[in-house]
Formats: sequence, C-alpha cells, structure tokens
Amino acid sequence: MSVKRASEAWRDAKAEERRRLAVGEITPAQCYMEQLFPDAFIDRTDALLSGFAAQIAGTATDASAYPRIMAQIESLVLALNQVNIDFNGAVIETGEREDLCAYIDAVLVEHGIDLDALAAAHGCTADELTDQWREW
Repeated sequence: MSVKRASEAWRDAKAEERRRLAVGEITPAQCYMEQLFPDAFIDRTDALLSGFAAQIAGTATDASAYPRIMAQIESLVLALNQVNIDFNGAVIETGEREDLCAYIDAVLVEHGIDLDALAAAHGCTADELTDQWREW
C-alpha cells in the first residue's frame, strides 16, 4: 500500500526517538513520543486499520456496494472515536486525523473504489467521508 498506516508511522517515530536517545542525539526531556502515543493506543488503532483494510478487500467496488462500504467506514470511525476517548480524547489531533483519513482514502482507492462517486452517493464530497461520525 502506498500510504503507511498511521499506527506504523507512530511506531517508527517512537523507535527513531529511542534510537536518537540511545546515541545521545536527544535528551530524555526531548522525548515525547511515548507519552503521546502509548503502545496500547497504537496496537488498538493498528488492529482497527488492518481490519478495515481486510474488510474493504473483500467488498465489491461497484455502486451497489456503497452502502456497505460506508457502513465499514462508519464502524471504523466510531471505533477510532472510542479508542481516542479511552486515551483521554487527546491522542488524535490534526496531524493524526489527516493521516487516518489519508489511510482510509488510500485503502478505498487501492481496492478500486471511486471516492468521488462513493461520496456523491452519500451526499458529501470525498473530503467529507468520515465527517458525519468523526469526533477527532
């Protein structure tokens, strides 16, 4: 997939921060990734994103499947809302939101789903596919 799951990017950033700390490039006071992205948050998010990709892979891509696809998007977004709430509602901010939405779009496009047609069938634009349910 051309877009990395946000959860993978967070894991990579945490590993890079640990590496930089170990070689003395940064101090413990400059480390923030562990606090911002606890492993439990990353693990739960990763499972949700992986599950979404697997569901979409098994879904038809024509217009008759659009209601099912939107239901899968809704389910993912609501689950991500809950994960964020479980971590004090403060993990998914603007950058993370953009990464998560880019991943959702990339999964859909990779499986041949026309974002504009899907959005139009749902009465929104492609940039608004998650807006109805998203709290982050």
